[in-house]
Amino acid sequence: MDIKTLLLPKRVLLLFIVLAIDITFTFGQITIEMTPKGNVYSLSGKINGLELNFIFDTGASDVYLSMTEAIFMLKNGYLAQNDFTGISYSQIANGEIVENTTVLLREVEIGGIKIQDVTASISHNLDAPLLLGQSVIQKLGPIQLDGNKLIIQNGKNLKSDKQAWDLYYKSFQYIEAENYKTAISILKEGLKHAIDKKLKSLLYGELATAYYRTNQKELAIEYCHTSLGEDFMNEQVGYNLGVYLYEMGEMKQAENAFLQQISKFDKISPTDKDMRAATFSYLADIQYNHGEYINAETNYHKSLNVSVSSMAYLGLGDVYSAQKEYAKAAEYYEKGIAYEPNRPSNIKRYNQLGLSYFYAEQYENARNAFNACISVMKENEELFKLAMNSNDKDVQKTYTDFILYSMNSTLWLARLAQSPQESISNYNSIIQIPSMKSNLQPQDFINLATAYHHLKDTGKAQSILKEANTLFPTDIDIMFSLSLLMADNDICRIELLQKILKYEYQIQPRTFDYATVYNNIAWTYCCLKQYEKGLSFAEKSVILNSEHGYSWETLGELYFFLKRYEDCIEAMTKCLSCPAKEFHKSALTFRGKSLIAIGKKKDGKKDLENALKL
Repeated sequence: MDIKTLLLPKRVLLLFIVLAIDITFTFGQITIEMTPKGNVYSLSGKINGLELNFIFDTGASDVYLSMTEAIFMLKNGYLAQNDFTGISYSQIANGEIVENTTVLLREVEIGGIKIQDVTASISHNLDAPLLLGQSVIQKLGPIQLDGNKLIIQNGKNLKSDKQAWDLYYKSFQYIEAENYKTAISILKEGLKHAIDKKLKSLLYGELATAYYRTNQKELAIEYCHTSLGEDFMNEQVGYNLGVYLYEMGEMKQAENAFLQQISKFDKISPTDKDMRAATFSYLADIQYNHGEYINAETNYHKSLNVSVSSMAYLGLGDVYSAQKEYAKAAEYYEKGIAYEPNRPSNIKRYNQLGLSYFYAEQYENARNAFNACISVMKENEELFKLAMNSNDKDVQKTYTDFILYSMNSTLWLARLAQSPQESISNYNSIIQIPSMKSNLQPQDFINLATAYHHLKDTGKAQSILKEANTLFPTDIDIMFSLSLLMADNDICRIELLQKILKYEYQIQPRTFDYATVYNNIAWTYCCLKQYEKGLSFAEKSVILNSEHGYSWETLGELYFFLKRYEDCIEAMTKCLSCPAKEFHKSALTFRGKSLIAIGKKKDGKKDLENALKL
C-alpha cells in the first residue's frame, strides 16, 4: 500500500469487478439459480466432496472459509495437514489488514464444473461467511449475471471473445504495476477482438481507469461514456464516472452521474454493496458542500443502510456540525473514527471531534479528542517523513493539512488548559510557528498572560499583552487585561482605562463590563489620593451596575476620605448587601469608622469588631 493510499481519507477503491477468465471452454451453457440473502446471493457447491453453501463474491480474490468450517473439514478428513500452505494478509471492508491461513483445495465443484487445485484462505474469524471468490470464478469460463441467475456461457464468437478476455486480464498486471502505456495498448488490442457488448464495456471501462491514472482525465471521462454506451448497466463504470468527475471538481456532472447510478439500483442485482453505499455517500458529500444539509443527511443514512462505512459516519458528523448540532456531530465523528481507528486521516477527524465536544460544552471529552489528534500525528511520524519528501502534491498538501490540524488541537488544548504550566507549554508550541501564531486570537494572548501572572511572572505577562496590543490595537479586552497588571497608583493605568472608555458605545467587552472600567479609574485616583477626581467615576460605576460590591466599596472609601460619612455608610451598606464577600471586611471597617465619626460609637465599634472576625 503506497503512502498516498495511507494518507488520504479513505473512499472506495476504483477496481473493476472481475467477471470471467477462461481456463477451459466447453460448448453449451450452464445456468445456476442463486438464492438472495440480503444484498448478496448464495449458491451450493462442493469442496473436496463436502456440500456447502457459498456467498458469490466477485470482489474476493480467493475462496474464503471461516475457522469453524476449516476445523470441521480437518476433523472429518475433507482437509489434510499437507493442504495448508502458509499465511497471507488481506484488507477487509473497514480497511484493516488481517492475517489468514492459506490452503490448497484439491477440488471445488460448482454447477457440475469441477476445478482442481484451488487456492483458498481461511479467516481467523469463527463466524466469517464462506465466499466463492476469483480463485474459482476465473476458472469457470465467461459468466453472466442475470438477476439471481449465474450463467456460465460460451457459443458463437467464443474464440474471438476468448482472446479479448485474455487480453483484458493481462492488462491488470500492467495497471497494478503502473505500466499504463502497455496496459492501454493491450486493452485496445482486446477491443479489436471483442464482440460481446458487456465485454466491450469492461474493456472501455478499464481503458478509462488507465487514462485517469495517467492524468488524461478528459479522455478517461470519454471512455467511461463509451463503456456505458456498450452496457448502460455497468455499475462499476457508472460509479467510477461519478468519482472521476467528483475528483476533477465537476460537481454538477458528478451529482448527475451518481443520481443516474442510484436510478439503476432497482434494475440490476448488486455486485458490490460497499460501492452502492459509497454512491450515496458521494452524492451526500456534494449536497453537503452545496449547503443541502437535509438531503445530505438523508443520503448518508441511506449509505449506512446499505453498508456501514467511515465515509458516511464522518459525513454525518460534518452535516450535524454545520447545523450546530454538536452533540450529534460528536456521536458520528466517534463512530467514523472507531470504524477505521488506525488511519492517519483521523488527525483531521479527532480535531473536528474535539471542536464538536467543545461547542457541546463537554470539555473533558474535547481535551481527550485534541490529545488523540496529537497522538496520531506522533504515531505516524515515520510516514510523514516520507510525505515530506514526496513529489506528489496531493500527499504534500495532505501532510501540511495534518500539521495544521495537529497544531490547531494544541491551540485548543492551550485554551482548555487545567494549569498555568499546561497553558504556557501549549501556547509556546504555537507561538514558535509563524503561520500558527498569526491564527492566535486576542483571548489567546490574554490566556497566556494570565498563566504567567498566576506563576508570579508579571513582567512576562505584561510583555505578552503589550505585543498583543500592538497586534490588536483596538481590542479593549487586551487593554483591560494589561491595566490589571499595572500598579494601583500608576497614573498610566488611568490613561489606558480612559482609552477603553472611548469605545463604550461601540464595542461590547468579552471579559468585563464598563462599570468595572469606571470603578478601576476611581480606585486608581483613590490610591493617588485624588479623591475628588475619582468620585464621578465611582458614582458612574454603581449607576451602570449596582451588583458589583467592589464598586460600592470604592465609592464608600472616596466618600470617607472626603469626610462624607453618611454617604460612606450608605455605600458600604450597599456593598455588604452584595453577594461577593471579599469586600465585606473593608466595608465594615470604613462603615464602622464613619459611624464613630458621626457619634454612633457603639454601632461603629460593632462593625470594627465584625471586620476583625473576617
